[in-house]
Amino acid sequence: MRILSKRFMAVASAFAAAAAPVTTLLAATALAGNAYPPAHFTDPGRVQKIEAAFPQIDDIFRAFADEEKIPGMVWGIVIDQRLAHVAAIGVQDRSANSTRAALGWLRPRDPRPV
Repeated sequence: MRILSKRFMAVASAFAAAAAPVTTLLAATALAGNAYPPAHFTDPGRVQKIEAAFPQIDDIFRAFADEEKIPGMVWGIVIDQRLAHVAAIGVQDRSANSTRAALGWLRPRDPRPV
């Protein structure tokens, strides 16, 4: 798990630099009260920047699954209470190493917030 964390943090650090003032404000407010304040983002292109990183994030998870010999794994990214991205990797039969048509059996639920 350490390998995945290091790789993910490398991708996430690019986004953290832009959100540093907001993060500091949120951390100070969270320590002062019992409830978290609503998120406030000033970058209008925030979602597009995160979406541009989806292929890199997928590569990180696929490499992790391969290195750790995980037979199947699904991951998703939620942005603003919306499932923005879901991907999967895996095999149907480990002995034959056969994949199941791009894991077509995986059907994400309705992406609208609950």
